[in-house]
Amino acid sequence: MVESTVLLPAEIERIEQLTFTQGYQHLSFYRDTFLLAYYTLLRIGDVTRLKITNIVETDAGLVLELKAQKTGKLNRLPLYELHRAEAGPS
Repeated sequence: MVESTVLLPAEIERIEQLTFTQGYQHLSFYRDTFLLAYYTLLRIGDVTRLKITNIVETDAGLVLELKAQKTGKLNRLPLYELHRAEAGPS
């Protein structure tokens, strides 16, 4: 049996708010990569393969398109919806 740990919303917020002092700025890349994986539900292996060409502009907004390495499934993630959810109801 695999035991999994779930982060609470307050813990994710603390990660989002992390700032790094001089000499540790490189850690912001890892924070941002983790958060992208968290919010998109992509596997970290897929996140590390992302390229600018995976982001497509549609009439509705930006969409992330990526074929999952493990399953071969094409993921179409409306990034504009993530931003809208973060901003709250209009």
